[in-house]
Amino acid sequence: MKFPLIASSSYAKVCRLFLSRRGRGFAIVVVIFSVVLPFHRPVDAATAKCRSKDPFNALWLLAQSCKGDRSCSNACGSSDPTDQYVIVKDFRWRKNHAYLIIPSTEMTGIESTEIFNEPFVSLWEHGWEVSKQCPGQPAVHTGLAINSKCARTEEQLHIHISCVRSEVQQCLEDKDKKGEISSAPTRPSKFDVGPGCNTYQVVKVGSLTGNESPFKVVQHFPGVSDRNMGEQSIAVVGSATPHKYFVLNTYHHGDNLGGAEELLNQDCSDWLLPHPAPQTSCTCR
Repeated sequence: MKFPLIASSSYAKVCRLFLSRRGRGFAIVVVIFSVVLPFHRPVDAATAKCRSKDPFNALWLLAQSCKGDRSCSNACGSSDPTDQYVIVKDFRWRKNHAYLIIPSTEMTGIESTEIFNEPFVSLWEHGWEVSKQCPGQPAVHTGLAINSKCARTEEQLHIHISCVRSEVQQCLEDKDKKGEISSAPTRPSKFDVGPGCNTYQVVKVGSLTGNESPFKVVQHFPGVSDRNMGEQSIAVVGSATPHKYFVLNTYHHGDNLGGAEELLNQDCSDWLLPHPAPQTSCTCR
């Protein structure tokens, strides 16, 4: 399935989507996207606060507006043939090559119990297929992420689709070549990575669906249960080896908001520029 690329302005504060249905006289739907600051890390635990939520729940309104419509303009890329999810461009600042996959069913986020059932458990697989065109980078450059309840700004489940930070990808490849990344969800590897130098549990899997859906995989990680799924934050990073993916999980505690989105390079500059971006202070330990 192909999803059209949508042109956008990185500094646009408001994106309005107007839809009308033939033969039906109901009101125009207006969806508003507000620009927010990019992911940041609090200075210390005392300053750690959960992100404020969008009172309009723009992503849910957008998902409803785009559902069943193959020609949503400006904001919506496409919906799937069975209307289970929509693909939209992320218009926020410095996210020139960032996209979102959003269920067309109302559900708050990673804490939703529905994520373990179809069609939601397969959102990672669908998102990965979308990533082949949006942003259209090789698998080894690609990353997906879902934030914790604390780190997200929208109260509608969505997975970020973009590029992965080059130093994160290099760290994972180096660790894997040394045999330091587990393939057993009950015994994940653990190391610090990313701009926040936060601790992630990591395993490698052969697919992103069924029992290997990241939603199900992280439930086997030590310390993760149904009671604290809202604190978890998952990322998927591609590999140079076909049918091998790295699944990473961190969680909200102290000054770590639980925002695996930090592992993404959402303007893809690490890969589109002649030389990769310099490494952060975190040394893949």
